[in-house]
Parts: sequence; structure tokens; C-alpha cells
Amino acid sequence: MLPVLLCVALAVPADSPQEAPPAAPHRPDPGVAMLVSILGTAVPIAAGFGLVVSDGSADVGVALLAGGLVVGPSVGHFYRGERLPALGFILGRTAAYGLGAYLFLDGVRRSIHEERGREASTLSGSLLLLSGVVLSLVEIGFVAERIEATVAPVAVQDAAGDVAPGLAWATRF
Repeated sequence: MLPVLLCVALAVPADSPQEAPPAAPHRPDPGVAMLVSILGTAVPIAAGFGLVVSDGSADVGVALLAGGLVVGPSVGHFYRGERLPALGFILGRTAAYGLGAYLFLDGVRRSIHEERGREASTLSGSLLLLSGVVLSLVEIGFVAERIEATVAPVAVQDAAGDVAPGLAWATRF
């Protein structure tokens, strides 16, 4: 077998062009992605707040504020080319902020008119608004690769020895 290998090796010209290994795709820096997310959140919020407080256009200010809260944390995902996670987080924050604001304002309205259910509505709205903020912080952690989550299929065995398919979620901070 050795003579065959030597013959093959000798039959290849020494100056034959070799293919260069493919270049690694550019991977955006996680630190830059985190900074882009933070700035994409903070700058529109500050500008919107400034317009609302001053005698500027309150409509534009509210739009900037909402955009900073809802879209801002996802800018880092867009920077990294991760459109699906960005849209998922935007959808989650939109639901949390929208429903939270509705319930909170409904609780305020009920308080003004002294109707029943005002505390529950105000509390649940406040918790949903808070969950939108937590979702933003978690997303910035994902963007900065400070949080890693893995979902994998697993086989789970119960006490009787029966095996069933399942999913495992692992998160590392």
C-alpha cells in the first residue's frame, strides 16, 4: 500500500495551485452590538422626552419615545444581521407595552370614576410595563453575547422507564 501512496504523491506536480481556505465571514463585535442597542434605545428616548417636556412637537416626541422603547434594544440584532430575533423581541415588547399601558390607563380611569377592579387593572398594567423593560435588558444581554440560550431535543425517561421526546432549554449568564 505504501508504494501506491508514494506514486500518487509523486504524480501531483509540486507547483499546482492550491485552493485557499475560505475566508471566515465577518462577525460583528458583540460589544459594538450592545453599544448600538443601548444608543438605539437611549437617544430616541432622550430626544422624545426633550420634545415632550419642551414646547416642541409632543406628537413627534411621543413617537420617538415609543420607538426608542420598542425598537431601540433590537438595533443591535439588526446590526448583527439577526432579523428574526430582532422582530421577535420587538413583537414581545409591543405586546407588553401596549397591553400594559392599556391596563394601567384603564386602572387610572376606574380610579377617577371610583369603579371596581381599579387596583387589579393598575397592578397588572404596571407589571406588563415592567416586563417590557426586563425584556429589553434580556435582549441587550443576548446581543452582547453575555447570555447564551440553547434549545435541544432530548429523550426524557420517567420512573416507569418509559421514554418520551422533549425539549431542553439551557441558559448561561
